[in-house]
Amino acid sequence: MEMKRDDSGLWNILLRLCSNNDKNLQSLFEYMKQKLGNEETNLYIFADVLRDMGKLSYTEKYYCCYLDQLSANHPHIAACYHALGIVTNHRDVAMCLNNMGNTYQDEKQHLKALECHKKALTIRQNHFPEHHSDIDVSHNNLGNIYVCLDQHDLALQHYTSSIKIYEKSLPLFHIRFGMTYENMGLIYEHLDDFEKALSNFKKASEIYRRSLPHTDSNVIRIK
Repeated sequence: MEMKRDDSGLWNILLRLCSNNDKNLQSLFEYMKQKLGNEETNLYIFADVLRDMGKLSYTEKYYCCYLDQLSANHPHIAACYHALGIVTNHRDVAMCLNNMGNTYQDEKQHLKALECHKKALTIRQNHFPEHHSDIDVSHNNLGNIYVCLDQHDLALQHYTSSIKIYEKSLPLFHIRFGMTYENMGLIYEHLDDFEKALSNFKKASEIYRRSLPHTDSNVIRIK
């Protein structure tokens, strides 16, 4: 897909089929013909078509390009920003934010990671059922970030939220229970609350022993 503006100010958009069997672009052509008919098109309409087809990697680009060519008081500006908001809050964007957050965490940029994981959680809560596994992933990620930021109360809140989701969606001795209990145990150990630390470590140990081979590093580490 290529786009350029000619001397008269018109945008020329080239959609190139990789082969006659490229079903994605063929379906895009058919969809555009049905939606637009003989109507004059522009970048906003084209971005709408892409959004409807779930082509989010292109959608934001074309809305922004269209905004760039509009005058400050153009009536389409509000519609563009509304459409961008829909794209931004689309649930598929949560995965991109999640991956960005993990990358920032690997780079020790914890505040940027926190911002990404917060946004991912908000989007997932708006689009998924209450006990969806993606929501517990976001809670776990936020718990990990808050540990790095020494905000242990917030970390415990998010780990506890993960446990509540596990209880509704996972088998009793799933390894994710064990990993989260172990993380909570480490926090309580850091806070010198050894009774709660021991309780969580025992829960983690039992789950590891029941769900993993006895030679697994998790089982050996937390005996």
